[in-house]
Amino acid sequence: MNLANITYSFNGTSFNYGANYSLTSHVNLTKGLVLLMNFDNESAYGESYNNSNGTIIKDYSGYGNNGTLYVGAAGSGNYTTGRYGGAYNFDGRDDYVDAGNNLNFSNNQMTSLVWISANSITNNPAIFDKDWSNSIYIQLIASNGAIEGGVNGNYHQSNAGEITTGIWYQIGYSYNKAEGQFRLYKNGVMIKNFSESGNIGSNSNNLIFGSNYLKNNVRFNGSIDEVAIWNRSLSADEIRQLYLSQVKKYVSTNETYLYSDFNNSANPSSASNATMKLYSDDNLNWNFVVNQSEGMSVGQYYNYFVRAIDLAGNINTTEIRTVSGNSKPSFTTIIQTPVITALDELDPGIMINITANVSDVDANYNYTILQWKNASTGSSWNNITMIN
Repeated sequence: MNLANITYSFNGTSFNYGANYSLTSHVNLTKGLVLLMNFDNESAYGESYNNSNGTIIKDYSGYGNNGTLYVGAAGSGNYTTGRYGGAYNFDGRDDYVDAGNNLNFSNNQMTSLVWISANSITNNPAIFDKDWSNSIYIQLIASNGAIEGGVNGNYHQSNAGEITTGIWYQIGYSYNKAEGQFRLYKNGVMIKNFSESGNIGSNSNNLIFGSNYLKNNVRFNGSIDEVAIWNRSLSADEIRQLYLSQVKKYVSTNETYLYSDFNNSANPSSASNATMKLYSDDNLNWNFVVNQSEGMSVGQYYNYFVRAIDLAGNINTTEIRTVSGNSKPSFTTIIQTPVITALDELDPGIMINITANVSDVDANYNYTILQWKNASTGSSWNNITMIN
């Protein structure tokens, strides 16, 4: 099955992944896509993360821009849970991924999107870099949590406070010389735009993820997932929908043509994420994920469905399903014993009990997550699930 088109319809609006994107060729997942790394450790495509130098990070764009992982002497980076599937957690000391020097932006257009979750933000860490002084890059600003990027030596920085540690964000930018605009994005929304008129810089440096191109002290300490770069400037609507969705190619021996699996199969109307798996007889398959939980109004009902078409014109469509907009749970009280303040010191072995009283007017509360970390050692956040 050569997939020609995926249509996702939500509340009467259709997003067509065949008209705006190209799924009809094995060389492209989306129109203009020149680099796509899912970081899912798919052994069928040659990935085998074993925390050693030379591990391949597969490029699924079809252009063969595979990354090569280097873990350095510390060897403390690791494969971890990502925003979608897996991710790679860079240790901030000597890890990086080298994606080579084959990207071409001679049309002076590009878009980059990447999911990140920072463990810490020091030394203005680079997410990717091909030399900030004359080519493409994006980094975080340690002093104020801003996002900064550029394409030719002109740096463009967001407002302060856009990024904090321990949270997944999709960040990136789009640029079109003909339009004269450089736009920074976070979580599918443009957060700042700048006038820019230069060519996208080209040099002999390799594109590096998790560090600057010099691979010195400008290192990223955190997880990177779903890296995507296009040689065209995507529209705001396209970037928004890409924030809400993921399309992934993978291998499976399951020969079912269409399978639909929603978060709560016993009660589909309560689901907010839709996962559709498309299987083919040549074992080249697609996974399509949409998170449409944002922008829903309390008490309103929304219909959605997904349709897939192959090059032979065969069509399969899910049934129309309905979700309702719910209100957020609220905390009525949070009690801790013993009572401590930020300046108190606890002896080792002391147990702290946390009781959270939650109010949920929709009566569908599931669970609460308590996060904690040792601030004195700079450790990562730990999650504890609090069951009702």
